[in-house]
Amino acid sequence: MRKTSVIFGIVVMMFSFLQLESAEAQRRSDGRSRFCAVLYEHEDFRGSRLVMRNGESISNFKALIPNFNDFISSVEVNRGCSVTLYQHIRFGGFSRTYDYSTAWVGNRENDEFSSAECYCRR
Repeated sequence: MRKTSVIFGIVVMMFSFLQLESAEAQRRSDGRSRFCAVLYEHEDFRGSRLVMRNGESISNFKALIPNFNDFISSVEVNRGCSVTLYQHIRFGGFSRTYDYSTAWVGNRENDEFSSAECYCRR
């Protein structure tokens, strides 16, 4: 049973790594910022990250990346963009919109979000 859990954990980590991109790598790839927002697992823009593009909606973080539900602690938002984070899947519960980067979402919002929408005005 333990061996199965370890293997499953490794598979989940590999899948998560493939799904997550570095905003910095995106900037370097074409010389301009292509991301709308980057959602980070830990404060100060650390830990696992999920890059969202303009117009992207994610109705359930857990369905996309199994261990990413209720894990957001900081948010990097590209200039001219905003990201709305929702407490529950399918954009339910309380929401918070960020049109600026924040190294700490605050005690109330920390590790509470399960879905998001991201848009850029340019």
